[in-house]
Amino acid sequence: MSCEPTKKPVFQANLEVNGGEVELNNFVEEFISQSVTGMVNSLRGVGEIETLSLKISSKEQAG
Repeated sequence: MSCEPTKKPVFQANLEVNGGEVELNNFVEEFISQSVTGMVNSLRGVGEIETLSLKISSKEQAG
């Protein structure tokens, strides 16, 4: 029986806001990567994640 910690997949995260790239430190990059991939991985029918793209846009407000 091994007591070695299991290796987690390493992901790279890039963040753009309004077309400009936001620089992320290692902690924030890992936090975003692990949070989003964890949520998506829990969805039914999602296999092993190699790449993941998420785009969030504001909705136009009704006048």
